[in-house]
Amino acid sequence: MNNERNSRVLSLVFVFCFLFSIGTFVRNLSLTADKKVEEHQITGVDYADYYAAGRMVIEGDTANIYHDPIHQQRLEEILGRDLSFTLAWPYPPTFLLAIVPLAYLPYYASLITWMVLTLALVIHSVYKLVPEYPKLTLLALGFPGMYWTLKWGQNGFLSSGLIGFALYFLESNPVLSGILFGLLSYKPQIAIFPFLLLLLSKKWRVLLWSAVSATVLAVVSGFIFGFGTWVNFFNSFFSTSSDRYLDWSNYALINPSLYSFFRIPIRSDFFSYAALAVCGIAVLFAACWIWRKTDNLALKGAALVIGIPLTTSYFLQYDLSILVIPLVLLAYDFARNGFKRRELIILEMLFLMPLINMRLVYATGVQICPVVLIIVLLMTIERARTGHKEGQFAKMDGIPLRDI
Repeated sequence: MNNERNSRVLSLVFVFCFLFSIGTFVRNLSLTADKKVEEHQITGVDYADYYAAGRMVIEGDTANIYHDPIHQQRLEEILGRDLSFTLAWPYPPTFLLAIVPLAYLPYYASLITWMVLTLALVIHSVYKLVPEYPKLTLLALGFPGMYWTLKWGQNGFLSSGLIGFALYFLESNPVLSGILFGLLSYKPQIAIFPFLLLLLSKKWRVLLWSAVSATVLAVVSGFIFGFGTWVNFFNSFFSTSSDRYLDWSNYALINPSLYSFFRIPIRSDFFSYAALAVCGIAVLFAACWIWRKTDNLALKGAALVIGIPLTTSYFLQYDLSILVIPLVLLAYDFARNGFKRRELIILEMLFLMPLINMRLVYATGVQICPVVLIIVLLMTIERARTGHKEGQFAKMDGIPLRDI
């Protein structure tokens, strides 16, 4: 009876967290529409960045989507207010394939449609990944990392959903899995680590179709929007004027990457990138070891996603929603194979981290997100080492997840 009550209470907590996030999103969206919020409180400001690029394509101004002043002017017209910071369009033309159709809608209808569709994608992928414990989907709904994607109208749900389904089809349908991994190329800094892991793990069919998918996507976007957009995209690496990235006192708060962990105290770009490269190689080989050691998809999926923020410098607060995948997969592995109490504490740290990391950076100057992720990765390695076959991990301490 106590177990059933505890399960019911946890479910209600997760549902409440989700409803609170949705309620906050709707409230702030209405205030944003009425221009009643401060600049930093604008809801969906990053989606306005997408929408501006989409509208420029529709209006025949595709050549200027990577020209910051013109793009910024169009963005501010959409929001109906001036901004003190610049939001450049940093994405490859492939992302326009998803954005332009939505840009035919009025802005707020487009934003809501975007959030609903991408949220449904990630939630359905999580549901498919935990067939024996469907209630774990509620854990995904309550995950604080999901809130930041809602707040900024970002693409974290899309990335999470693509990764979730790519993992789901990894063994049963390598072609579809590869196509889904290839779609991640719309956000290259997210796609690089999975591509390298597939290569080192010798997942040749998945890797092949990932490359085919990414290539076809690039060619199609070139034919539709003009291959000059690709030239402008690569040129934008050297000409972007996005000044929000220059003030580390603010940017460090929303950059929970391993690069940020080094960059905050040391203030040296060269050393931070060098340290990131060394640590990133170690993370890549650790994830590769897990993929070769175990057949347990939960552990393999957790390692793949955890490795992403530990190997890129361009990982922001709204990207934390992708951690919903390792969170749910590890909880699923706990439920099936048991766990130690310290492992439950580590999973709780992962759950709470997006809620507190910005405040801790502000108070202490320490970026805790990479520390938590490294601890989770070490736990994943230990679980793979102790019981590397699906279903062979002993019931540790005799504690199944449903009894907590």
